[in-house]
Amino acid sequence: MKNNPYLAFLKPALVVMGLTVGGFVAYRLIKRGGALGRQIKEGREFEKEKDPSKKLSYPPTQYKSWGDTLEEAWYEYPFGLGTVEETVYNIIRKLKNNNDWLELQKAYGVRQYYSGGFAAGNKTLVEAIAVEDEGGEMRKKINEIFKSKGITYRI
Repeated sequence: MKNNPYLAFLKPALVVMGLTVGGFVAYRLIKRGGALGRQIKEGREFEKEKDPSKKLSYPPTQYKSWGDTLEEAWYEYPFGLGTVEETVYNIIRKLKNNNDWLELQKAYGVRQYYSGGFAAGNKTLVEAIAVEDEGGEMRKKINEIFKSKGITYRI
């Protein structure tokens, strides 16, 4: 067995394969850690901006649900060929104050964004809206809704 030519080839092949898999896993962990770190940092910033005298209008799970729905809205049409704007507007209309908007952004966090079926990096809610809104109509409508609700933020 010591002179088996297959074993002489197998050991270096296993080492190379192990290093490749280990490198890939390390790369994914580092990349995910960067997005996670960004999300934690932004979550803290949102908490600092909230008005402590005003409570959230909904339970935290509602904002998470809306974040998931918004993410799905980006892909409602096949192959990334559009956004269901009314879904976005309906969620934005439910917000009642600045704290609600901040909590929605926090719940959305930083998510992997896909454009045309390909990964296009990690995006916050505002960044995803900006990418989806090529002509500026969506941001204009969202800002009108904010103004009507007394929300002072603008996109």
